[in-house]
Amino acid sequence: MNWLRFSNPQAVAPAARYGLAGYVVDGRVVREEIPNMSSIAASLDDYAVLPGVREVPFSSFDQMGPIRYYSVDEERRTKDLARQIRQSGEIAPLIVVEDDQGPYVLEGGHRFDALRKLGARSFPALVVLDLDSLGGG
Repeated sequence: MNWLRFSNPQAVAPAARYGLAGYVVDGRVVREEIPNMSSIAASLDDYAVLPGVREVPFSSFDQMGPIRYYSVDEERRTKDLARQIRQSGEIAPLIVVEDDQGPYVLEGGHRFDALRKLGARSFPALVVLDLDSLGGG
């Protein structure tokens, strides 16, 4: 895993756009564990990870439409997860990849939709840069 230094030109804009997350993001306590870290290396060939968990605003995702469920079970799962997040006041960081098209959620899609359902403005995430796509590889 490549941890970026801010002298890397590909890191400057995303690092500025996604500030370091605090203990609490958008009113929710940030859990320490980042689920499914192995998905990064399994999905990307040349990448770098911004240091620390970042606060990612939903406004960074400019192509979000309405939440679409592919099954009744998925809708139920998302609503149950939203209820759990609301009751616990906690959230595990998602994994967001930034490529030449902008950011996308690599891991945590159900948490992303649950937070949208709750009206969240931002969420904690490990931010990964796809260097192949961004021309840094």
